[in-house]
Order: sequence, then C-alpha cells, then structure tokens
Amino acid sequence: MALTLTGLACDPAANRVNRPGIPPPHTHPQPSTDWELVWQDDFHGAEGTPPSPERWVHDVGGHGWGNEQQEFNTDRTENTAHDGAGNLDGWTTLHVSLNSADPGFANVPIGMNDDQSVQLPASRYGYTNDGQWHHLAIPLADFVAGELQLNAVQAPFVFIAGAGPAADTLLLDNVYFTAD
Repeated sequence: MALTLTGLACDPAANRVNRPGIPPPHTHPQPSTDWELVWQDDFHGAEGTPPSPERWVHDVGGHGWGNEQQEFNTDRTENTAHDGAGNLDGWTTLHVSLNSADPGFANVPIGMNDDQSVQLPASRYGYTNDGQWHHLAIPLADFVAGELQLNAVQAPFVFIAGAGPAADTLLLDNVYFTAD
C-alpha cells in the first residue's frame, strides 16, 4: 500500500529556499533558473512508518473544521504510512487543496520527480489565486504523459514557485492519492 495523506497538513514555508546555494535536504535540482523550489517531500521511509513529523502533522479534528463539524480523524499509521518502496503504481489521482491570495503564488506548478521533474500548472486543475480554497484532483496520467515513471518516483509532491514577487502564504490541506 502506498502513502495516503488523509487529514495531514504541512507548512510549505518550512523548507523554503531563500538562500542561494543552500537547498533543503533531499532537494533535487531545480528545473530552471526561473523557478525556485518552495517545498517538497520525498516520502521515502521504511514500510509502516509515518511521514516526517518535521513536515507533516495529523489534523485529527474535533474543533469544528471551520463549519462546526464534530468529526475526528485518526493519526494511526494504518492510515498514513510509507509502503517502503515509494511506489505510486496503484494510485490514479493526486488530491490537494490550495488557498492563497499572495501574488507570488499566482502561478503554482505542482510537480513530481523521478530522475527528472514533471510540473503541471495548478491552474489547469482549478486553482486560482483568489484567497479561497480550491480542491484539485490531478490525474497521475498527466504526470505520466510528461514521462514520469510512477514506479520510480523520488518526490511525489513538489511545489515550485515562479519568478516574480516574493511570496509568504500558500495554504495546503487534504493531500492524498486515490485509486479511483
């Protein structure tokens, strides 16, 4: 079973590259000089282990979720764990929710890396830079069309910020894969 990230949240600024020549650990080469790696996680871990607690937290709920729901999720590793192989072959869709009104995040590519990087514009899947939440469902076939090999993915979730104004706030939630 590959990694499912239901009910997790991350801090994209935690690994932001603002200092030239000092990339965060496990960073792959940037695709061009016009782009700056903002955040990524490679999800390589031993089978059954949870994602990195330095980058991910379980949002288990019970605080109303913004609309007074009384729902609780779980932080058990049966629901969020590495498969030990980093293999995405069994999944068909990457889901992610994004929210930003920050001009620096007007054009956000979402990428995956094997030996090369494949980036897709988030706007193609419904993201707009309007300060509202947008849930994106990105077919993994679109990454494969860019020549990504799902059985060789090294970084299954990468944000890239384009050249332009400095950016501070991009909210990210509900990152998970499904086998529709």
